[in-house]
Amino acid sequence: MQWRPTTRPRALVASLVVLAGAAGTAALVIASDHQDTPFTELNPKSDMTDVYALPGASAGRVVLAMDTRAFLTPAQATDPTEASFDHNLLYQFKIDNNGDAK
Repeated sequence: MQWRPTTRPRALVASLVVLAGAAGTAALVIASDHQDTPFTELNPKSDMTDVYALPGASAGRVVLAMDTRAFLTPAQATDPTEASFDHNLLYQFKIDNNGDAK
């Protein structure tokens, strides 16, 4: 098979096909949706979004932090209590220190 240079229209069509494929894939993989249960839809403060583990101030210590209300921006929170944790919910970190899965 003989190699020949790609023409400009052919390169443009190939670029558009690649771009359309990338856009289609991005539409499917935008982000994970944490609000996937009816309970979370009705109680948005129960929507745990992210958990962070950071090194603590002293050796052997770990700081755990979590976020709730994934889709709430500061502009949407007209009431300060809207962006806070719900006092009627129990937020827990359950840590297995010895590997017994209990």
